[in-house]
Amino acid sequence: MNYNFIVTQIDRIIYVAGDEFKENTSVFDASLKSNELIFHLPDMNKGETEAVMCFDGREYEIRSDMIRLLPKGEHENYEVRREKRGAGCIDIFFQTDRPVSDEVFCLYNTHDLKIAELFRHAFSVWVAKGEGYYQECFSCLYRIFAKMQKARYLPEEEYRVIEPAARYIDAHFRDEKLNMETLASECGISYSALKRMFIKRFGLPPQKYVTNMRINYAGDLLTTGDYSVETVAQLAGYSTVYYFSRQFKNQTGLTPTEYKKKYRSSK
Repeated sequence: MNYNFIVTQIDRIIYVAGDEFKENTSVFDASLKSNELIFHLPDMNKGETEAVMCFDGREYEIRSDMIRLLPKGEHENYEVRREKRGAGCIDIFFQTDRPVSDEVFCLYNTHDLKIAELFRHAFSVWVAKGEGYYQECFSCLYRIFAKMQKARYLPEEEYRVIEPAARYIDAHFRDEKLNMETLASECGISYSALKRMFIKRFGLPPQKYVTNMRINYAGDLLTTGDYSVETVAQLAGYSTVYYFSRQFKNQTGLTPTEYKKKYRSSK
């Protein structure tokens, strides 16, 4: 992906619910009038394939907590086959002064609370269309690209070593008794080695990685409006509301109640 571009226009920002398309397979117009930056919201199926996208004759897995970039232009085909119903996605349609990419770009397992927050904020600001909303959305989009550009890299052979731990976290991050030594044993390495490679790949140690996933998950539950703060704390793996609320505010700058009020209308 080429980051040497200028965003010249944002056409629209939309939220697509996970159950919006009832059919298992959708065929879309392969002539894209805009570049599309799509963030698949985190959910309980983290790490699992939710759908398979066929684009320009190639197949790409779609998972929660991933970013897809679809380049503007005429393409061979664009089809999505769904295997699970996810939490939905936020799609930013935009124009640039030069091509962003010659092909689809996918960034899997972002586990970055700020990226999720930037997408949600851009959508809520776009929908509200208050004073200065267009400039604010531009700011969000550039900050998202900056974070994508700084994404950590770990050689494939090293990532395969820690992948069992990443998958274990995906399946058990809500378990209050999740043990860091268990993660190391899943990979057959010491915890210090696991921590070093996790930081190299994700930019943070395993414990912080788990916390980010819990807070991301909690944020999505709060925005549905269907759960109390106490219930969200339990579902996200916290035994006390006080500790949950403190960690949530440390991560987002808002209390769970404030976050719920701020983002409830954006879904």
